[in-house]
Amino acid sequence: QTTVKDAWVRATVAGQKATGAFMQLTDAAGGRLVEARSGVAGVVELHEMSMEGSTMKMRAIPGIELPAGKTVEFKPGGLHVMLMDLKQPLAAGDSVALTLIVEGKDKKRETIEVKAAVRAPTLAGKLPKPLAISAAKRVVETDLRAGENRAPWILARDAAVLALLYGSGLRISEALGLSLEDLPAAGRTD
Repeated sequence: QTTVKDAWVRATVAGQKATGAFMQLTDAAGGRLVEARSGVAGVVELHEMSMEGSTMKMRAIPGIELPAGKTVEFKPGGLHVMLMDLKQPLAAGDSVALTLIVEGKDKKRETIEVKAAVRAPTLAGKLPKPLAISAAKRVVETDLRAGENRAPWILARDAAVLALLYGSGLRISEALGLSLEDLPAAGRTD
C-alpha cells in the first residue's frame, strides 16, 4: 500500500513546455516507483537532480526506491516527476491528474491516481542561488554550442532547467551578469 501526500505541480509561464511534479510517497511494504503518466504532457519521466562538483545535473532514472515505511520526498532540486512537452499552460489553482505505478517486492504493480494542485513557486521551492547560477550557465553554454540545430530533448531539458530557475527567483541574465542584449536570441529566456 502506497500513500501520496502533498502532491503539487509547479505552475508554468507563457511558452514553457516542461515542469516538475512533487510529493511525498510512503510505501508500507517497500517497493519501487517505476512509472508516472499524465494527460497534460507528451513525455513523463522520473528525474533526479544532483551536484557533480560545481555543476548541477538532472537526469532521467528508471525507478525510485521506496523503502518500507519510509517517506521519500520529491522536491525541487531533488527527485521529481518531469512533465515535458506540455499540451497546455498550467496555472496556479489548476489541478493535474497523475498516474503513478509502484512495483512491490513481489513484482505486483499498484496503480495510484493522484490529483496534484498546481502552485506558483514559493520561497520553500526556491533553488539555492549557486545551483541556479550553475544551471543558467549550462543552459546558455549548451544553446550557444548547439545554435539552431538543437535537438528536441535539449529544448525540453532547457525548459526544465528554466522552470527550476523560475522557482529560484533568479533570472538568467542576473545569474550570468549579462543584459538581455548580450544573450543571443536562442539563449533569451527572461
